[in-house]
Amino acid sequence: PRFFECDERHLVTPISFIAVMNGCLMAIFLAIAENSKLKFINSECNAGGIVEKINKKLAATEITLKPKIVIEFTEHEDQLKKILEMSKGECLIINAVPTKINSEPIIEVP
Repeated sequence: PRFFECDERHLVTPISFIAVMNGCLMAIFLAIAENSKLKFINSECNAGGIVEKINKKLAATEITLKPKIVIEFTEHEDQLKKILEMSKGECLIINAVPTKINSEPIIEVP
């Protein structure tokens, strides 16, 4: 983008970084959900971020993860919220970076 005075190839690293945060959250979620015997119908997670130029280098300064989990029963909603919160807290990669990580979970019951 012209704002950064670079071509799109230079955005690969920040975009990959955001994808890694997304993958880490969901991998930990799946492990904790399985160990907790949480039954869910579907899961997906969208991610986005703010990429800024700092000291002449591009950096993802803020990431927003939007996990969407579909569960069968509303009775499982509190358990799901706890598992999502635990997932973010247990993700080594998320905890190892200074980037601000936001989580905006979406819980659906058909």
